[in-house]
Amino acid sequence: MLRSGTSRDSMAATRSRPGPRKGAASRDLGSPRGHAAVSLPAPINVEDNAGAQRPVDPPAGIARVVDQSAIEASVEAERVRMLFGSPAVLLLNPVNASLLAFVLSNVYPVWILMLWVALVGASVAVRLFDRYRFLQAWPIGRGEVARWARRATIGTALTGGLWGLSGSIVLMTRDPACHVFVTFVLGGMMAGSVLQSASYLPAFFAYSSLAIAPQITLYLLQGERASATMGVLLAAYAAVVAATGRRLNRWIRETLRLRIEQTALVGALEGEIGENQRANEQLRRLARFDTLTGLANRDVFVDNVRRAIADAERRGHGFAVLYLDLDHFKDVNDTLGHPIGDQLLAMVAERLRNGVQETDTVARFSCD
Repeated sequence: MLRSGTSRDSMAATRSRPGPRKGAASRDLGSPRGHAAVSLPAPINVEDNAGAQRPVDPPAGIARVVDQSAIEASVEAERVRMLFGSPAVLLLNPVNASLLAFVLSNVYPVWILMLWVALVGASVAVRLFDRYRFLQAWPIGRGEVARWARRATIGTALTGGLWGLSGSIVLMTRDPACHVFVTFVLGGMMAGSVLQSASYLPAFFAYSSLAIAPQITLYLLQGERASATMGVLLAAYAAVVAATGRRLNRWIRETLRLRIEQTALVGALEGEIGENQRANEQLRRLARFDTLTGLANRDVFVDNVRRAIADAERRGHGFAVLYLDLDHFKDVNDTLGHPIGDQLLAMVAERLRNGVQETDTVARFSCD
């Protein structure tokens, strides 16, 4: 390789005859050389045309922190969505109300029972309509979660309050069979509310408390031992249902949080893998190409020359190596500055690339 005392920037090109291996050199330039996957903790230093070190920022850091506030918001949204889940339990309200009205038809006036059943059916219809609207709006934003939760809570409270009116059976008759039947139906509806509303405690307690509290209160106000005992037992049952609802709510919250965190983690890992791949690609390019001009570096050029020699010996044809220097390049840097020198190198490299074939290799050898 020729060098003079005057500072120069050196470039070289190899040219092989077109043949069956057309395009092989360009494929070799891009082939990986077994670099291990690494993360980039700090910028990489590379040399400019004057030999000075300058940092090249690596890709964005691969560490990702899961946004806990976003996870909590997603958990709240999923809890509200469960309130508008399967309508099966909701539809049991008018069915059980009709059965209860039929059994108590000899205790209450028929028109009162019919009005009560109609009100229960209307409340269920409103809740079904809200469910339809919610499903049409899903997924909802953070600002909409509280509004839909409030609507669901009002709906469950309305239905629970209508069931609470059945507790007036304590005042209407002393027939224990009627009392037991009403208590049995209310207990069943409270158990159903655990399945329907336990995901959101305000809705759950609004339904269950308004449904059972009137009958408990009326039993305790009777002043009789049997009535007081019934009130205490019913209150104990309500406490057990409430504790069950709280435990189920806690389990739902933890399960939802775990599922959403796992989904977020999968997304973070996929992003990390993508960033690692981009980092590896940049490392491979930095290892084989000059960062300033984009030309192949000395290692790539030497590898291609060796392959060209072996191919020429095997096939019996020749190839050419052209070595170029930029004379007085140091004067450009000294008088016009290194940025101008960098632009000059980039322009020369671009012209050389445009003037050769795809099977040819243009490389930059040194920085001076």
